[in-house]
Amino acid sequence: MIWYKNRRNILSIILLVVAVGAFLYFALTQKPKEVYTASSNNQLIITTKPAGVPATTDGDMSNTTINSITSNSAILNGSYINGKEVSTWFEYGTNPILLSNTIKTTPVHQLNKSNNFTETISKLGANIEMFYRAVGQNSGGALTYGQILSFRTKPDTTGQAPIVETSVHQNEWQCDNDVVGNNNICLVGEYIANGLPAKAWFEYGTTKSLGKSTATQNIGSGSGDFKVQAYFNPSLKYYVRIVAKNSAGTTKGEILEYDVSVSK
Repeated sequence: MIWYKNRRNILSIILLVVAVGAFLYFALTQKPKEVYTASSNNQLIITTKPAGVPATTDGDMSNTTINSITSNSAILNGSYINGKEVSTWFEYGTNPILLSNTIKTTPVHQLNKSNNFTETISKLGANIEMFYRAVGQNSGGALTYGQILSFRTKPDTTGQAPIVETSVHQNEWQCDNDVVGNNNICLVGEYIANGLPAKAWFEYGTTKSLGKSTATQNIGSGSGDFKVQAYFNPSLKYYVRIVAKNSAGTTKGEILEYDVSVSK
């Protein structure tokens, strides 16, 4: 009986050692790749940037446009320094450390001039947290990895009232180089029609109570930018918001100030 117990104990120890060894092997072989921090000025450095397109041009990436991250797609951003003829791409997936057997990769592009690169990924699924990082490689060099960042796709809003966002055009005095009159301002907004035929217009005025509106236009059932030329007195401040309507309801955007007196 004592021999039997000893044999059983030995078998248990052997099984335990095998299990621990297998766990350590898997953990070590799946160790996430480290962010590359080069000490030499000649080494390639890759930076992962927040997903989406910034709504402003002042470098603030925290405020993205409504169509940058949707219920099933997103725009990924990255940059590099100290590189020459760099090949770049992104790795992404739902695993927070991007294990090699769970990631997807975007197409590889070779960059010769621009230090910034982007890629749109799709078919992600609604309301899912995604993790991603930028990857780069100099010609014949080792792979270089950026920091792992994350974003969450938006919930599926198909069949609901439109989603809108009021914007300010980079050049308030013209829409896509189409200038009509001396004081015609370009009003800009974004919309997501949520799969239902929709119409959009702008409300505006010299106070936040607005009072005027542009003509209503059909915008379809998809998403995009909505732009309208409107006459503004260049000596006054104006307040503007986009409005969109479909069969599920009407949505009004945030009221923004158009200070055209200092922008011309």
